[in-house]
Amino acid sequence: MNKILKKNSSFTLIELLVVIVIIGILAGVIAVATTHFISTSHNTKLVGELSNLSKMLQGRTYYPAGNFCIEDDSNEDAKRFRIELGLDKVPKHPQYNDGDTHLTTNNCFLYFSDGDEYSIRLPALGNEGYLIQESRNPAVKPIQKSCEEGWIPFGNRCIMQYEAKGKTSGIATSKAGEAPWTGISQENAIKECEKINAHLITNAEWMAIARDIEAQGANWTNGVVGGADAMINRGFTNTSNTGVAPNTGPGYEYNTEANKVGPSTDANATHEYKRTHTLSNGQTIWDFSGNVWEWVDHTIAKDDVSSTAGWTEFSSATFNDTHLPKSQVIPLEATPSTLGGGKIYYGSTDPRAFIRGGRWNHGARAGVFALYLDYSPSNSGGTVGFRCAR
Repeated sequence: MNKILKKNSSFTLIELLVVIVIIGILAGVIAVATTHFISTSHNTKLVGELSNLSKMLQGRTYYPAGNFCIEDDSNEDAKRFRIELGLDKVPKHPQYNDGDTHLTTNNCFLYFSDGDEYSIRLPALGNEGYLIQESRNPAVKPIQKSCEEGWIPFGNRCIMQYEAKGKTSGIATSKAGEAPWTGISQENAIKECEKINAHLITNAEWMAIARDIEAQGANWTNGVVGGADAMINRGFTNTSNTGVAPNTGPGYEYNTEANKVGPSTDANATHEYKRTHTLSNGQTIWDFSGNVWEWVDHTIAKDDVSSTAGWTEFSSATFNDTHLPKSQVIPLEATPSTLGGGKIYYGSTDPRAFIRGGRWNHGARAGVFALYLDYSPSNSGGTVGFRCAR
């Protein structure tokens, strides 16, 4: 009888352990589901607040100028903005901390306007990318869960996964293979994107993606954002390259040698020359740094920023909050070019159209934040391509 009891007790203990494991699994599932629900709820609210701001700003011939977190009580421009719009309740990002400014955080309703145009960007919750609203594309969209082939969802946008191809066909497409479409002006890049019911990527969209890339450990050498001796990968930028990458797509993720690409298993594959970046939502974007420069739909006048012509580090560059603020150009963490963010080039052209990312042989000059200011909107060159967004 005692033997039977012992056997039953042992079996009951096993059952108890199984129940505990099941409860643990269910608790994990519930926690994940709850977190997802909370993030979705917050994002819905954030989209609604963006929509309200859009309605308040629509129809104006002049927008409140400045660059600030709308939540920032210490910023005089932010205070004037609230008064001018008659904001009864100030929208606040759930992860904004009192005292944060546009120079210290991504987690806010980041507003920028030169008076003629404006943009607002903020990170969505739950690793969904960024929410973006701007005067150039005023429709406020919800989080995008899927996009057509060759495009990737990022917050409330769909972005070309690859640099635009299709120069021969005359139809801008995003796909592996083929050389990127170059020799096109900013003016014509805008038109080509419009032909496919899209728009040329804006600076607010570019910066949202770049800041998102910067915030992912997977894009840093040692897997830690801003870690010691770490850098963000620069892509196809070996200084010995003489032209665009010969192939693009799975199996060609690394610039292995001069004018050569290959997979991670190639003996010459190093993090510095990896061509893909991972976004917070798990999507992969190609050649956001390197291969060819990319037009961005933004232009400033030469006199908007007084600067000496030539390449310079972001830490030594000239900025101002009216036309070229830091939060619209540089990284939050990776300031020196040795960390992979890139450099800025000032030229004498007037006006200056934005070109970003760097080209095939730019080495440390290239990076997801790199900015070249020496082309007018009508200029074109064999080293400059483009990317569309929706």
